[in-house]
Parts: sequence; C-alpha cells; structure tokens
Amino acid sequence: MDLLGGCALIFFGIRMLEGHQTYKQPSESASNGILQNMIQSFLLTVINPLALVFFMFISVQLLPEGVSRLSFFHIIGGSLMISAGSLSIFSVVALIASKLGKSMNQKNLHLVEQVTGVILMGIGFYFLGDFALALFTK
Repeated sequence: MDLLGGCALIFFGIRMLEGHQTYKQPSESASNGILQNMIQSFLLTVINPLALVFFMFISVQLLPEGVSRLSFFHIIGGSLMISAGSLSIFSVVALIASKLGKSMNQKNLHLVEQVTGVILMGIGFYFLGDFALALFTK
C-alpha cells in the first residue's frame, strides 16, 4: 500500500505542479448555502473514488503492527469513518472555497495549486520512504 499510495500521490503532485488547469470565474449570482455545499461535497466524494482511496492509504498507516485480519464490524466501522472523514473534509473545503473563491485571482489559484502539489509529493515521498525502510529492515 505504501508503494502504490506513495507513487499515486507523487504523480498527482507532479500533475498539480505542471499547472495546466483553467479556472472559470464564479458568477455573482451563484451563492451556495452550507447545505448545498455539503450535498456537493457528498456527491463529489461518492463519485470520485480517488478521495476514498486517499483516505484508505492514510488509514492503513493507523493499523497496529501484526494485524492481518479485521472483523466484519471493524471493516464496516472503518469504512463509515473513512466516508465521514472524507465528507467532513470536503465539506469544509467547499465552504472555504465558496467564501474565498470570489476573491481569488488566477495567480493566487496557481500558487495554491503548486503548494498543494508540493504537499502531496511530500506525503508520497514519506510513504515511499516508509516502504523502503520496511523493506530493508526486515
């Protein structure tokens, strides 16, 4: 998991650093409420499997060493917690983005994209380092 997760995060980080994204300007009449932001976040989470994969890669790091099987109850509970965590993070991001998005210009959006890319790459390199450490210490 560390190898796949690390490679995926580094790949996405590099894609973000390339910065080929285009952004449309929000219309003045488009003001989303908190409920609408939460619904959009939920739909994005359900539709975008990479969000759940990201949280699964993070959650693998939290399992105790030596655990090879989990009970059905733990699998269902963990899946619900991953979904709730994903939904809550994306809801907060959507709320912040809706409030700040109107005041952001292209230059600031590009800067945020590059910082996010560097953060993703850092997490990816951490996973790869963790994989290499586990591989060479055994």
